Amino acid sequence: MFHAYGWIIVGFAITAAAYYLGFDSKLALHAFAYGGIGMMTIGMMARVTLGHTGRKVTQPPAVLKLCLPLLLTGSIIRVMMPMLLPEWHALWIGSAQVLWSAAFALFIAVYAPYLIRPRIDGRLG
Repeated sequence: MFHAYGWIIVGFAITAAAYYLGFDSKLALHAFAYGGIGMMTIGMMARVTLGHTGRKVTQPPAVLKLCLPLLLTGSIIRVMMPMLLPEWHALWIGSAQVLWSAAFALFIAVYAPYLIRPRIDGRLG
């Protein structure tokens, strides 16, 4: 989740750069939303799902080690690459969309069964 906080800082930095250096301010929005909120959402949903289904929050499924790097890579592609190679903008957008979709699809595939089955510790909830 520290990477998510980092993207929020990047969003503020791009906001300042947009004001002072003429960068595209829309990239800041994507740093906040894709990098910050997207990564924070998966991180929190993972911990909350594990805790509320009687599982150990300190032992997440291995798929989480794939979901977060997918989002991190997508964030870099969506926010940084249009600044470096703007002529390939459509490629960057499409790549970031695929990575976002893959990360959330993997998350849902693994975590949805946790949420629709009874708790593993036998408690109600």
